[in-house]
Amino acid sequence: MFHPHFHIALAVPHIETAMADLAATGVQWRDVLSYPLCVFHDAMESLVQIRSVYSSGDTPAIELFEGGAGTPMEAPIPGSHFHHIGVWTDDFSADVAKLQTQGWELAATVADEHGDPSTFALHRTPFGFYLELVDPRWAGRLLGDLLPPQLKDLPVTCAKPPHAERQAGPPSSRRSDESSVDAADVQPSTHIGACRRA
Repeated sequence: MFHPHFHIALAVPHIETAMADLAATGVQWRDVLSYPLCVFHDAMESLVQIRSVYSSGDTPAIELFEGGAGTPMEAPIPGSHFHHIGVWTDDFSADVAKLQTQGWELAATVADEHGDPSTFALHRTPFGFYLELVDPRWAGRLLGDLLPPQLKDLPVTCAKPPHAERQAGPPSSRRSDESSVDAADVQPSTHIGACRRA
C-alpha cells in the first residue's frame, strides 16, 4: 500500500552549493550523509559513492544528493535537476511488482541476497521523472521522524543509518533545536554497502 509522498529529490553536482542556494529561501537542513550505494540497474550492479541531505521540518521534505554518474542516480530529464518523488510503502515487494505490471519500469534498486528489490526502488514514470518507493523498515533512525503515524510501529531492519558528516552546510541553514546524528555512532548499512555478488 502506497502512502502520501514524503519527499522530492534533486540530483545536484555539489550539495553545499545547492544547500546554500535553497537556504536563501528559508530551507533548513539536516546532516549531510555519505555512504556507498550498490545500485542494481540494467542487469548489473554499480557501486557508487553518494552524498545526500534532507531538509528539516515536516513533510514533504527536499532531498539533495550527488554521485552515481552513469547510473539512474543521474537526473533523468536533460537540463533539469529534478530526479524523483519519494513515497513510503508498507508492502514493498508487492508495490514494486504492481508498478512493473502497470508498465513503470524498475530502473534501479538494491538487490538483496536473493536478487530481489530491497530498500528502495526507482521506477520510470510516463512523466520523465522517477517514482521512488522506500521501505520504512529500512529507514530506521535516518528518516524515522518523516514516517506517518501508521508506519512508525513497523519493525526496523536497518537500525543504523549511513555515516553522518559533521559539517552540514552553512550554520545559518541549520535549525538550532535540531538534534544531530553522532557520526561516531553510525556506520553504512550492509544493505547499501559493497556489492556482494559477482
